[in-house]
Amino acid sequence: MTQRTWLITGISRGLGRALAEAALAQGDTVIGTTRSGWLEPPRAPNLHVVPLDVADPEQIRPALRQALRLCPQLDVVVNNAGYGLFGAVEEASVPQAYELFSTNFFGPWHLIQEVLPVLRAQGRGHIVNISSIAGFSPMHGSGLFAASKAALAAMSERSEEHTSELQ
Repeated sequence: MTQRTWLITGISRGLGRALAEAALAQGDTVIGTTRSGWLEPPRAPNLHVVPLDVADPEQIRPALRQALRLCPQLDVVVNNAGYGLFGAVEEASVPQAYELFSTNFFGPWHLIQEVLPVLRAQGRGHIVNISSIAGFSPMHGSGLFAASKAALAAMSERSEEHTSELQ
């Protein structure tokens, strides 16, 4: 079995942490990001934690550079970092809505912009964007969250006739 190198955003808890633990359990290397650059144990020798707040586009390039210094080849990039904002749409403030989209949509988009040239130069790699069922079937009180995840899902869609290899 081939060992892979994963770059996973938002590994402090939830799905990101579970993905990181699963990859580590099969002997893969994980470069995980947290806003603080710190992660509570368990830690593993093949786990590297890099600080990254995906809502800040100025942090994307330096975090990717640091990741590539640690492991010059990336096999799987997982845009996982995100959060929910729930309640009536009219009750959310403009800063709350912008922060939500900065984290759930624009952060992954900025990372994709930075990492695609790396994957193309390697001639291989995968990008996985974590959306939500809310992006396809919103529930009451999830309007803005659903919109941010629907935008991510729509950006992630690929048409076979418009998809090209990473070459």
